Amino acid sequence: MGVAEAFWEYPYTSNIKTSFLWDILEVADGFLLFSTKQIENFRLDVWVTKIDFNGDIIWENSYGGYDIDESIGSIWQEDENTIVLGCWKSTDQFVSLPSLLKCGSNWIFAIDSLGSIKWEWQSEPCEGDNVKGLHRTADGGWIYATREWAVFNPSNYGAAPKFVKRDSQFNLLWERQVAESYWDSNEMIDLKPTPDGNWVGAGLWLLPEPYNSLLPGYFYAPGCLYKVNEQGDSLWVRCDTVALDNPTWSHRYGGMAVLPSGSIVAAGGFEEFIFGVGDKSWAWVTKVDRHGCMEEPCLVTNVEEVKAKEKAFLQVYPNPARDQVTFDRIGETATAATLLLTDITGKVVWRQLFKEGVVKTIWHTSGIPGGIYFYRFVENGGKEWSGRVVLQK
Repeated sequence: MGVAEAFWEYPYTSNIKTSFLWDILEVADGFLLFSTKQIENFRLDVWVTKIDFNGDIIWENSYGGYDIDESIGSIWQEDENTIVLGCWKSTDQFVSLPSLLKCGSNWIFAIDSLGSIKWEWQSEPCEGDNVKGLHRTADGGWIYATREWAVFNPSNYGAAPKFVKRDSQFNLLWERQVAESYWDSNEMIDLKPTPDGNWVGAGLWLLPEPYNSLLPGYFYAPGCLYKVNEQGDSLWVRCDTVALDNPTWSHRYGGMAVLPSGSIVAAGGFEEFIFGVGDKSWAWVTKVDRHGCMEEPCLVTNVEEVKAKEKAFLQVYPNPARDQVTFDRIGETATAATLLLTDITGKVVWRQLFKEGVVKTIWHTSGIPGGIYFYRFVENGGKEWSGRVVLQK
């Protein structure tokens, strides 16, 4: 085994309580180090440090206010004289969602090669929570991932990952929420373009029920991949967990890569709960093809927003359910169709063929484990509906 030899070490600043190095970018005459640092008053600031190839500091700047928090989420290099940072900034302003919540703003700014701010933009409070996967698009605009906040009551709020597209002046063109806002832990980690002109994001989707009846405080937390087209319409989503002898939870991605073939590799970690011992941490890697499949054939679920009038043609009840779920077509002539039910890994757990004229079927679930299941109902004429069913055991 080889031994690593340090040529130089990054210097420590005495008035900094804690430093979180976010990323390192190589430039023509050295490196740029991007960090979130906790300063002497325990507030967070965004820092950028320029060092040469010997590790000596050329310049170091902090960005943000002394009495508020800021953190970095992504960087985008326009050219050698323009680096764009996607960040989050706290605020003391309350927003009604509909209950009051004090949350921060997305903050995007550009610096030149000397660290001076060239321009900046800040969203309204609670419009997002940090900027992940910031990219300049071919039309001169911007795309990034963030979180959508929701408040259920004064002491209970949640968040959901979403994609946001803005023009070159940061006017909103579209935004798409791609999961439900059950808990405030839901977030997007990364966003990248794909060779076919689409976008794929990696995130965490904490689901609303315990994964084990003996552990009511531990919830399903799969790592999820989301693919959307250039207009933000959903192409597919898949959520994965790892099955071990003991319960596993908190599956999360730390980042991902898109290969020239369009395949996606995402890596992160998860926890194994060992009774009487505690949690054991694991690393994991997931690879899927451009269709979201680990192996063909597979079913991944479309989470595109469905118009209200379309929802009326397929009723799914009860939901949440325990022993059975009814699928009932109404409002149109019933053509032949196929109904598929999958678990959160994309595995088909039930398939039902509808003959022409048949409008209703019942999925008996007494032997099916509790959790989230996705349905896809496809008529021979091409019309389809998709959604999810929660089984509570």
